Amino acid sequence: MHILVATDGTIDTSRTATMVERIHQEGDVVTLVTVIQFPREFLNSLVKSTGVTEVANFAREAGAGVLGIAGGAKAAEKHLPKLLADSQANHPLNTYFSDTAHQRTDGLRQRLSELGVQPIVAWVSTDNQTARTILGVARNNNADLLVIGSHGRGRFEGPLGSTVTKIVRRATMDVIIIR
Repeated sequence: MHILVATDGTIDTSRTATMVERIHQEGDVVTLVTVIQFPREFLNSLVKSTGVTEVANFAREAGAGVLGIAGGAKAAEKHLPKLLADSQANHPLNTYFSDTAHQRTDGLRQRLSELGVQPIVAWVSTDNQTARTILGVARNNNADLLVIGSHGRGRFEGPLGSTVTKIVRRATMDVIIIR
């Protein structure tokens, strides 16, 4: 069985690890995946780390196309992998995505390792289509089970939050929600 855990770094690591350990059997694959909003999250991180507000103002005024990526998840999914593949392994974008994925998953990865489960850490980019992107990753990896946390901060979708509500409605595999 392939268990895919989608996290933005705020999932309850103890409860999630306990749940995955209960389900996990010898030979199962566990993947921890984080979805990174590109270019929005990248630009916000750049502004926070450098304090260069001109970057944020410029990008906001010019739109996503200024980075060579048109708006929309399909464009981000199409262009970003090529951009990264054409880059050196130590390219700042590769470093940013890898570091972000590890920051968001390290607590859960460590807790699972303590319980004897060795997960794979992965990331995927999207441009504001988180639910669709997570479901695409789950389908592409033949996930049998999707584990996701819920914040319940969605304004329109109810107590589960908009991303989780969309995932539950559209998923073709079983879904466990960690609240």
